[in-house]
Amino acid sequence: MRIRPLVNCSTDIAFSSININVSYSLTEWMGLGFSYIGGGAGGLKWRLFIGLQLFCALIMLVGSIWMPESPRWLVVQKRHDEALTVLSKLHGTGVHETEDSEAMPFYRREFEQIEAQIRLEQETPQFGLIAIFKRPSYRKRLFIILFFFCFQQLTVSLL
Repeated sequence: MRIRPLVNCSTDIAFSSININVSYSLTEWMGLGFSYIGGGAGGLKWRLFIGLQLFCALIMLVGSIWMPESPRWLVVQKRHDEALTVLSKLHGTGVHETEDSEAMPFYRREFEQIEAQIRLEQETPQFGLIAIFKRPSYRKRLFIILFFFCFQQLTVSLL
């Protein structure tokens, strides 16, 4: 599910790329800096480095307490009112909009799209891993995905 509108897609990709590169550079500089820390067999070096990484993970873990449930999960659990509330908060529109307005609010259209997708998935049989290798079109898609994944990992930098 996409939360931000497509208008902001290029900005999101640019910030993601910058974030990856800055994080990678920061990690390398920290590794270089920690290599000069004394302490005998090097016990303090790696403990301090991992401790700083665990600090960031702890911040994310504590922050996840305030994260709302997934609207899709809420719809699957038949908690439609909660899903509508979460979607309206994500899109910045109030829940108490009038239903007789001419244009349906975006969060409501997205809710109906989620419901339709879940119904479709429940009505159609799910394909397993074997189906990917049996059908040539699926094999081609798998090859393209693996090709791009491997070369993305080999490029070192996104900028």
